[in-house]
Amino acid sequence: AINGFVAREGRRVGVSTPLNSALATLVESMNQVDAVPGFKRVNSVKHTGVLTVPSAPAVLSSVAEWKKHRATLKSSHPGRTIGFVPTMGGLHEGHLALIRAARAQCDYVVVSIFVNPKQFAANEDLHAYPRTLDADCAKLEGLAHAVLVPQPDDMYPEDFSTSVTLTPFLKGKVEHERRPMFFNGVATVVAKLLSAVSADAAFFGQKDGLQCAVVRRLVRDLSLPTD
Repeated sequence: AINGFVAREGRRVGVSTPLNSALATLVESMNQVDAVPGFKRVNSVKHTGVLTVPSAPAVLSSVAEWKKHRATLKSSHPGRTIGFVPTMGGLHEGHLALIRAARAQCDYVVVSIFVNPKQFAANEDLHAYPRTLDADCAKLEGLAHAVLVPQPDDMYPEDFSTSVTLTPFLKGKVEHERRPMFFNGVATVVAKLLSAVSADAAFFGQKDGLQCAVVRRLVRDLSLPTD
């Protein structure tokens, strides 16, 4: 800021300030966050300054832990934005690209790792789905601030009674006919996670077009306050 002021005053009174002008230009360019190729910029999220990413992300094992963590974050860093990347683990370069996109557009990044039982049919082996938490957390070092790893009974307690269904929207879709539980299960867990995390923006891959359409529709229909 001081270099910009000196440069402007120099121009005003006709005094050359090449060093201050160069530093001011450099700082301005560093503050310009370009959209990550392949991802849509979230224009409505105010990017106020990325918080330092720890060497290892904070691991939060329940929604209650995350909410307490979020309250502390918002209290100590008011106005900072939160980007959210939901995953089922087994992180690969596609996930990491989403996390980088979240970092480019938000001040704080949280990743969730949760293998969602609601999207598995009885004939699909939920227990065989790979769970690689230690390796995933290692990949998040220096990239994400926190990782939310809720347990199934935290997300779906014994008396859980609510589900999100988009059956009319999905009617006639080949993918839905082939896996009738999948997309409604995705809708339910995404609605729960978006509600629990209360992020300013969420980041999803574009590989599965119908799944993206389901997420957009549930956010619209439920008026969820996440971009």
